[in-house]
Amino acid sequence: MTKLLTGIFEHGQIKINTPLHFAEHQKVLIAVIVDNSDPSGLLIAQAAQESKSFNFLNDSKEDIYSIADGEDV
Repeated sequence: MTKLLTGIFEHGQIKINTPLHFAEHQKVLIAVIVDNSDPSGLLIAQAAQESKSFNFLNDSKEDIYSIADGEDV
């Protein structure tokens, strides 16, 4: 499932304008596009959502990394 949401960054946190109804501990993938009053970023995100471009992320075979991979930056 893909949802396109809007929000605002305040006091070091992103506050989403839409209530989310996910199961507790539901894993989510978050992509942030900064809106600088240029609608092109939002249009690109909407086009990607409608074209199902990111559906491959729902395939468990694509999840090749674990929390133990990599190092903190």
